Amino acid sequence: MHNTQTQDTSTQAMTEVALGLSMAFFAILIVALLSMGVNTSQAEQKSDKKTGTPEFVQLSEKGAQTSNKDLSEPQYLLYYQGKFYNEQAKLVSLSKVDKSKPLVLALSPDLSLSNIIVVKQQINHANFFITTLDEAWLKRLEINK
Repeated sequence: MHNTQTQDTSTQAMTEVALGLSMAFFAILIVALLSMGVNTSQAEQKSDKKTGTPEFVQLSEKGAQTSNKDLSEPQYLLYYQGKFYNEQAKLVSLSKVDKSKPLVLALSPDLSLSNIIVVKQQINHANFFITTLDEAWLKRLEINK
């Protein structure tokens, strides 16, 4: 005698469909994540056909001059209690800021994000970095105030 067990094949079919859909979704997710990680400028780099060097490496004379400016010393600007100071803790006007040099802007650590955005708009500088003032600078600015 053969003991045959009957199985409900409809639940196995649904399991197979669910497994197939989850694998397809996972594959689409991986492709989407990989495509977001690729920088389009790197993917479409143009190169000089004669030398094979990428276009961004070939600098004209004008480009070489601007790259020397980018390597210049940054200028420092301190923002404390609504006023701008230079690195000697002296009041300075925003019109004195050289737009061709990189700018390091030091802000009070208790400044709110909305105030930081307002200061950023006031400066209107293309190449600047934001950092926070440490305790020594805060004390120095408080004394010179």
